[in-house]
Amino acid sequence: MSPEKVRSAIEEHPKAKAVIVNNPPTYYGICSDLRKIVSLAKAKGLTVLVDEAHGAHLYFGSGLPVTAMSAGAEMAAVSMHKSGGSLTQSSLLLCSDAVNAHYVRKIINLTQTTSSSYLLLASLDISRRNLALRGREIVEKVQRLADYARGGEINGLGGAIMPSPRNLLTATASTILTPPSCQLILLGWGGLWGGLRSMIYCAMNMGFKLSSVIWPTSLFTSRWGGSEQKFGTPNQRFGRN
Repeated sequence: MSPEKVRSAIEEHPKAKAVIVNNPPTYYGICSDLRKIVSLAKAKGLTVLVDEAHGAHLYFGSGLPVTAMSAGAEMAAVSMHKSGGSLTQSSLLLCSDAVNAHYVRKIINLTQTTSSSYLLLASLDISRRNLALRGREIVEKVQRLADYARGGEINGLGGAIMPSPRNLLTATASTILTPPSCQLILLGWGGLWGGLRSMIYCAMNMGFKLSSVIWPTSLFTSRWGGSEQKFGTPNQRFGRN
């Protein structure tokens, strides 16, 4: 979602009340230039609402894309179950000081179920506590493990490219290609992907979240491998001499 397109949309719809931004980041590590988009919206007096589904970890890492709240958005929906550790279907709605939280609760009570799942609510509270106490430590560890793999472990297998901010090119200057450090994307293994998925899962204890014709994408967790020393070399893990 480029700032240029947002600017054009605002000009074409002068009666608009808000700008809705999809800024997860995506599975492929692509983020919008959120600060610039928020600035454009504020200049026209528009509210900014952000779909930050895959961005729960961004609030606890360093060197990661800017969060919706830090960029100045009024509200952001964060799917805690994607990268925050809660159960599936649970999420948080973050509100800035510019939003009337009491009014938001009122609208939610009027439009959503009055019989919420206490299992999901409990998982949100446990995950929130865990992130509040150990969030920075967990995300730092995940970044370290992913950077270690990205820095040569996977690329050392041959026939694969681990994208990073250093080797990704963007066609438009308004797109931010900064793969979250908990993501691992393999390029160039398309036709061989079926067998390699099982190989990698067995050798590295790593599952995959999304697959396309030419690349699979995996998400790292703090429990993967435990430490760099436990990974071993690519040749050792894949039984090569």
